[in-house]
Amino acid sequence: MRSFDLSTIRPVPKESKLKSITPYGNAPTGDYPALFTGCFEAKYPKASRLIFGFTILNADRNTPHDGPDEEGLYAVAVCNKSEGTNPKSKHLKIRKAMLQPEEFRDLALAINPPPPEHFTEPYGDRHRILDIRVERRENDGKQVSVVTHICRPRDAEWQGIEGQYEGPTPGVRDEARMMAEVLAVRPFWLNEDQTAIRRNEAQLARVIGEERWEWLGWNQTGPEQLERWRNPDGTIQTLNADEVASLEGLDTTRYRIAQRRAALGWPPFG
Repeated sequence: MRSFDLSTIRPVPKESKLKSITPYGNAPTGDYPALFTGCFEAKYPKASRLIFGFTILNADRNTPHDGPDEEGLYAVAVCNKSEGTNPKSKHLKIRKAMLQPEEFRDLALAINPPPPEHFTEPYGDRHRILDIRVERRENDGKQVSVVTHICRPRDAEWQGIEGQYEGPTPGVRDEARMMAEVLAVRPFWLNEDQTAIRRNEAQLARVIGEERWEWLGWNQTGPEQLERWRNPDGTIQTLNADEVASLEGLDTTRYRIAQRRAALGWPPFG
């Protein structure tokens, strides 16, 4: 059994420096003791993602698991790229779940958990060993070892870190398709040259909800800002309700604009 090399437990800002850690992991389905070993950005087939990497430990909770090929055993939590400040974001859920009891009692840390690199460092004189739940799944033709739950150190309760998406109910029209049909009708405030008209208070009063923010942000949002949601075939990425809820700042409005442009066949889609 190889020794536990603590030098590997460091934040990874851009890409994994641990040869065995990939954006897909290799651990079978199950519950394991583990160490969070850092974050890195990785390209998935549809978009770049932020990867939280976990090194699986042996039952002694003190040495890394060798895995079937002596290269170690790993699992990953895959997140959208974001600042991780939205309470509904997976990024924040993971960091909050990893807080030690003493840290969680600090209200400021409980509301705004430290950045990922904080959790790669020991807590006092001990390493931050967690229990994680892993599910082996297929994603775009590749097997992925996904972390679905973290056992919170503060109360030993299992915390689900993924949003639940049931998909369309049989007999009910697909919500994304319905939205596309609505957005494919060009509103009065949108010119054929893909610009928004200058607004006045009377006109603005005619528009409510998300469409109002869409109008306000249209001329300040260029197609290049929407490329992140463009699939290689020119279609738009369809985000589920939890993924939309995790968007931060102006990205909620930008995604709405992306949906409109895709429905109308305007760049960068189509």
